[in-house]
Amino acid sequence: MNTAYISGVLRNNAQPDSFPPHRDPTERYDYAVMAFHFRHPTHGDILIDTGFDRTFHERPPNGNLSFTMRVYYTLTKVRCIQSDGDLPLGSHLERHDINPAHVFLTHLHSDHTAGLPSVPSQSRIYYGKRERTLISRLLSSNHFAEKSSIHLLDMSTGKAMAPFFHVVDVFGDATFGAISTPGHTRDHLAHLISTSPTPVLIVGDAELTRWAMKDEILVSTIDGARGKQEVQRSATMIRSFHAMHPHVQIWFSHDEDHL
Repeated sequence: MNTAYISGVLRNNAQPDSFPPHRDPTERYDYAVMAFHFRHPTHGDILIDTGFDRTFHERPPNGNLSFTMRVYYTLTKVRCIQSDGDLPLGSHLERHDINPAHVFLTHLHSDHTAGLPSVPSQSRIYYGKRERTLISRLLSSNHFAEKSSIHLLDMSTGKAMAPFFHVVDVFGDATFGAISTPGHTRDHLAHLISTSPTPVLIVGDAELTRWAMKDEILVSTIDGARGKQEVQRSATMIRSFHAMHPHVQIWFSHDEDHL
């Protein structure tokens, strides 16, 4: 479900030293702001990330973003675009009769949490145990207001599933795996869903877009040298998984096209 677009230059979102010659780091791109829905046979409706709510149309261009994010977007000349033809998360939920019982967040950046006000207060919300930092609280603003059912995933308890080191079988039935893919943020998660007939791997921001993954571009990090190493390691695991399991679709949080 595409909820809006973010317009910005490539170097805001990725590491310039990983760009191939044909990619201009100052070129602007419009990135989709995606949320994903699955219906589990026993656990009901599941969302992965929440995109933007309707405030981005009602109060353009920054909707319900925190003051910190408004300043950052102003300084970096990033624009949030939700036109008349773009459906906010709430409209998607109403149109498709989705009542999320579970919401999994790949990480706590605001373009993944800003749709939370449209999610029922009783929804169970999951994210990585190490993800809730001071920075993430500044970025996610009041998106968690009235959300009391928070569940932290301890990825250190996950089991290896080549090429990934830590995978948590969330429901215990091998239908939904949370995968540790740190780097872009401290406890970033990807999710592997055993949909039929084609399984899906949602990579969040561990890979920026379909074309960026093909160009082997690496996403940004604020964790310095350690973050860069983790971004590279996570990208290598995802790309190795794609080579090992080409039938599994790769879905991206900022691209409507899948791989």
